[in-house]
Amino acid sequence: MWYGQMNGPDGQFDRAQQAARRGLQARGDLLSLALLMNLALLYLCQTVVAWAVVWWIRRMGLSTGAVEVINELYTMVVYGAAFLPPYLLYARVCRLPFRSLPSARPYPPVLAAGAGVTLGMSASSFLLGLGLNLFFALFGLYPMDIPLTLPGNPLAAVLFVVNIALLPAVVEELIFRGIVLQSLRPWGDGFAVAVSAVLFALLHRNTAQFPNALLMGVALGYFVVKTNSLWTGMLIHLANNAFILLLAVASQEMGYLGQLAIQGFQMALYGLAGILGVWYLWHRRLDLRLPASRCPLPQRECLSVYATRPLTLVLLAVFCGVFFLNFSR
Repeated sequence: MWYGQMNGPDGQFDRAQQAARRGLQARGDLLSLALLMNLALLYLCQTVVAWAVVWWIRRMGLSTGAVEVINELYTMVVYGAAFLPPYLLYARVCRLPFRSLPSARPYPPVLAAGAGVTLGMSASSFLLGLGLNLFFALFGLYPMDIPLTLPGNPLAAVLFVVNIALLPAVVEELIFRGIVLQSLRPWGDGFAVAVSAVLFALLHRNTAQFPNALLMGVALGYFVVKTNSLWTGMLIHLANNAFILLLAVASQEMGYLGQLAIQGFQMALYGLAGILGVWYLWHRRLDLRLPASRCPLPQRECLSVYATRPLTLVLLAVFCGVFFLNFSR
């Protein structure tokens, strides 16, 4: 791209910086358009199409079990229709070949340590989320509760587990640690990890999940880069989702105190996993630094260029509105 010009005279280095800046501006605009398209398709599926499906279900007079199965199947369709097309189109326009996505086989002990560190960061996000929720509560805004209730129909229950644990781990990692992160790596791995994590957190569309998604996004991006494997992100993401689902189902019939005890157990277990993961990586004396950026622009300037693009500002404004609408009052 521009890397071959970096060691030349000052004029060549300046031209390399200009090329890097223009390339990042174009890439940032395309990425913002992809996210806006994702959001538009998501709300289209959750409003107009969902209303049509509900009308059809009522007209057919289906049983409760059948409705549960259709609901889970529809969730799968939404993942495929609202999430994948914008980023596949983005990858095509950016000429990002899928064979360039990191696909090395992860080393199990490092994978386990990475999972522990990621879960530990998830536990630390609890305090961050609590502080954020208390701040918004001062203005009478409260995050909407997001219950996880296992359907009564056996087939619907299986599909529910797939939709909560497996499907997000595959689709979201393919998008954010695959297409998005890899497309931004020419401007530095630290920059790519940070931006992909912020966008990943924004797509959760509420303050209840934002802190956890942000910190997990950083950890997942870091370990995908360090292990050169998208499988690392998928497996860690799957483990986190499965454990959250397991605890949610276990506490489904419990009262407030029981649910509080389950949450405390989860935080303690995640914290212990984080400590063990850090200990293993330190004990192995692994190089934990990200590869040095070969981009002629400093990482701070890359962030500034990306964050100040008009389309990026529009994207942030739209998500601020989405976050506001997802508060209960």
